[in-house]
Amino acid sequence: MKGLPEYLSGAIKIPVEILDPFQNVDTSAVEKLGGTAIRELPTDLAVAVGLAQLVSPPATATTLSILPDKLKKRRTFFRTNLWLASGAAVLVGTLLILTVLSFFQMRTKQARLEEFLAQTSEISKKMDEMEVLEREQREMLSKSDYLLSHLSGGRVLLESVTRLSKHLPPGIRLRDVRIDDPAKVGKGKNARNAGDDPMRAAFTVRRRGLVMGEVELQNEQEIRIAGQGDPFRDEDIVDGLKLGVIRWPAYGRAIYLTGEIDENIRGGAREALNTVRDQLADASRGVKASIQNQKASDKPGWRQFELVISFE
Repeated sequence: MKGLPEYLSGAIKIPVEILDPFQNVDTSAVEKLGGTAIRELPTDLAVAVGLAQLVSPPATATTLSILPDKLKKRRTFFRTNLWLASGAAVLVGTLLILTVLSFFQMRTKQARLEEFLAQTSEISKKMDEMEVLEREQREMLSKSDYLLSHLSGGRVLLESVTRLSKHLPPGIRLRDVRIDDPAKVGKGKNARNAGDDPMRAAFTVRRRGLVMGEVELQNEQEIRIAGQGDPFRDEDIVDGLKLGVIRWPAYGRAIYLTGEIDENIRGGAREALNTVRDQLADASRGVKASIQNQKASDKPGWRQFELVISFE
């Protein structure tokens, strides 16, 4: 504003002049590059010039050092290229030493790992041999069970016929003899459909061992064995349900004798049948006998019966 300096000087009785931040600054280099405009509005650059002067001490400024000469020499030495080169050499040497130590540690660990594998290889080999033996045992038991089921049926049938030939009274006549599965021809919830052939299975259960018996129920997740309680799940069986279970047909474990009895037989029909039943049963060998399906015969004075001999 024109006349402001003169007005302020007369009002406050103190000399007043317009601020020129470039008064003590050499701007010749800037002016040569076309920067004369900086003097037209000097107050716009006052802050910038002030900040620049803070970090740029004047040429006539002096510094005072209170460090001892020994520390000065040490500081000067640390600023030399020799010191920098020495530090770099020490750093490289340290890295090399650490690399070598790491290499030897890795070799040591690798050697220990190879030693451990060598020690455990024999154990792994033994475990593999045990698994092979378990599979062979399952196969052997399944084959022997299949053969014994046929032999047991024939043996029990032969013994039953021998006993009947010796002790069967004249008032009892046999019409038919057959071997079949009790559950297949039975009644109730345990009876099987006509097309469902009984199956037996053998498998190894973890933390339990070998399990073998007649299959009551099986699906993709579990298998139930007669007399074994809860079903066995796929994860409980070694090698799983698909690979770890051996299945084979279950041969009939019951002999069905169909015959007739004279109602006027000595001692009564019921007592005579009970006597025959007790003669055929043998608890010590797992052979049981029972009388079933008594009904009137097509002959007057006779009754038809079915004697069932079951065996394990």
